[in-house]
Amino acid sequence: MKKILKILLSLFFIPITLAIYLLRSFVFVRWYNVQIFNRIGTCVSMLEYFFVNSNKRGKFFTILIFPKNEFANNFLEKKYKNKITLMPHWFVLILDFTNNYISKILKSGQIHKINEGEMKIRDDNGNLQKKKIFLSFNEAENNKGLLFLKQIGCAPKKKIICLIIRDEDYLKKAQPSVDFSYHSYRNSDPNSYIEGIKHLTEQGYFVIRMGKFTKNKINFDNKNFFDYGASEKRSDFLDIWLIKKSTFCISTGTGLEEVARLFLKPILFINFTNSRLFTSHTCGITYPKILCKNNKQLSLSDYFKTNNNLSKTQDFLDQNITITNYNSSEIKIIFEEFNEMYKNNFMILKKNHQILQNKFMLDFKKCLHQDQELKINHKFMHEKGYMGYYFLKKVYNET
Repeated sequence: MKKILKILLSLFFIPITLAIYLLRSFVFVRWYNVQIFNRIGTCVSMLEYFFVNSNKRGKFFTILIFPKNEFANNFLEKKYKNKITLMPHWFVLILDFTNNYISKILKSGQIHKINEGEMKIRDDNGNLQKKKIFLSFNEAENNKGLLFLKQIGCAPKKKIICLIIRDEDYLKKAQPSVDFSYHSYRNSDPNSYIEGIKHLTEQGYFVIRMGKFTKNKINFDNKNFFDYGASEKRSDFLDIWLIKKSTFCISTGTGLEEVARLFLKPILFINFTNSRLFTSHTCGITYPKILCKNNKQLSLSDYFKTNNNLSKTQDFLDQNITITNYNSSEIKIIFEEFNEMYKNNFMILKKNHQILQNKFMLDFKKCLHQDQELKINHKFMHEKGYMGYYFLKKVYNET
């Protein structure tokens, strides 16, 4: 029945599709048939990478059509509506279905379809370093953000650090109908970061803990720390503006860090576990979680193999792999290292750190040659993207 309905609807879309073909010398229409807006990281990265990588077709007026679904962030929806056209998902699917058939005859319809290769979640060409992104703030929005900083006791010129700690609460509340417990291995205890936060406040920074929904409040009282994620002052606008205002960000591997990436903020990835392991395309430092098997830390090559094949908590349990977060004192050491690197423009100063970093890069490139998917993911590598010194000492048994 659904297939018959789809075919009948496509008959009504034939004139629309043909009109799109005929008018493309004046109005160039393109569309993407996958819903992408309900996760903030996917939304901002796919759209902005598409914008910076797109080649303009002469002086054409372009209409970009995307299937509408609920935005993870209302402020982003407001901004991107000035750049894209949102249509019901069924409309885009039928348009795409009709175009596929007509283009087989006319041989030119596929240029209207935005393909999967154009919608990236990674800056694999390094174009973000060279081109201006679409997302920006006007004067009224900046004044609104500065007023918030004044309200929480942060001076306008104070250096801000955004701390993004992943926990289970966001997805439980944002998408309650879906069980995301299989991602529990990615979570961290926010209170284990207190020692590190204290160090950063002593260094003169104002630390803001981010988050739309947070499970636990951080039990730390300091005039230079604000648990924004657990406050009533949180808003979709401030989620984005604070990242833009920040000096650098600290993240445990979650969607909001993609906003920091777009604004070219240095990022410390700590207690990080995902399929890429090493965030080579970003200025910053990566600290993966400690993975052990039979009470022995995995080798570097095993880290890459494991992170490519295992994506659920149960996967690690089935392989008898234990996942350990850094403790409070280790987090403080890592924060100290990152701050030192930031102050020195991310130049490595310690001789042994440089030796281990060089060793890591040689081993990493060997892994790239052995794994085509990994090689594609790391096509562009930022010259100031590093693996953490403390982690390298552990993985190379030099602690």
